[in-house]
Amino acid sequence: MCSLVSVIVPVYNVEKYLEKCISSIRTQTYRDIEILLIDDGSSDRSGEICDRQAAEDARIQVVHISNHGVSHARNLGIQRSSGKYLFFVDSDDYIDNGMIADHVNTMEKDCADLCISDFLETNVPDCFCIKLSQSNEFELLYLLQNNLLFGPMVKLYRRDLVCNNGILFPEDVSYGEDLLFNIGYLRYVERLCYINRCYYHYVTKNTESLSRKVRWNAFENDMMLHCELKNWLLQNNLLGKEVQKYLADRVVGTANDAIALIYRRDCHWNRLERWRYIRKILHNDLLAESLQFADTTAYAPWIIWGMRKRNSLLFWLRAYKR
Repeated sequence: MCSLVSVIVPVYNVEKYLEKCISSIRTQTYRDIEILLIDDGSSDRSGEICDRQAAEDARIQVVHISNHGVSHARNLGIQRSSGKYLFFVDSDDYIDNGMIADHVNTMEKDCADLCISDFLETNVPDCFCIKLSQSNEFELLYLLQNNLLFGPMVKLYRRDLVCNNGILFPEDVSYGEDLLFNIGYLRYVERLCYINRCYYHYVTKNTESLSRKVRWNAFENDMMLHCELKNWLLQNNLLGKEVQKYLADRVVGTANDAIALIYRRDCHWNRLERWRYIRKILHNDLLAESLQFADTTAYAPWIIWGMRKRNSLLFWLRAYKR
């Protein structure tokens, strides 16, 4: 008998894309699935589409709720699920019809706790299965550098590890909640397997997607996520030299992107607010530490000099000379 997979789909105002998304799940070659469509207070026809699809396929359950956000919707899906495995799909995306079968087969063949595939066709020569406590830096770096440990998509999770350890998406975090969920889960993962294949298709034309919106004043949230990731790596003795450099590069890049917001024409802060914002970034201890290890050759020399010297005036003045 096949293991049941619970496919959780949070739905919010995606009537243009939803039927293709659901169809790609319904036509999976792996048939032993339940599809949980969590309609998060949609104001378009998304709820109607969910109900119509459920009338056509007994494997579909629809839950209509008032709008509470994607984390609440995913958590509700977890609570309503009954499968051995959990699988997440965003409602404006779609997946190849062999995706779930390949993930389940790989997970069970390798006796793994987590199975990850890719977002792109890659040049990595092989699939791999690693015991995290014995992983080499090349494999871990590949997963980190390609953001494969960050979101809930392209992953098959063991439901018992999620539910028995109370792992949920934090509902008070608007960005990076999926990384926090994954770090919570990774604390209980012994074996992880990677499939060198792209099955998952993002629909980037959806302009309402949170990932496409400007996140004003999100630097502190990004640093919190960095600390959580670094702590997990430290606790598992995974913080080698190259991984440490990757983290440092990430912090410097985040700081640079955050400062760049003050140069946008649609920046709504006044001069004093911009000054305080720059100082908050430049006086962050994580940035000072990261500048010791990061590869800074991709940045203009004045940017790195300004960061090292914590010269808020330099960045502030340039905002008014453009």
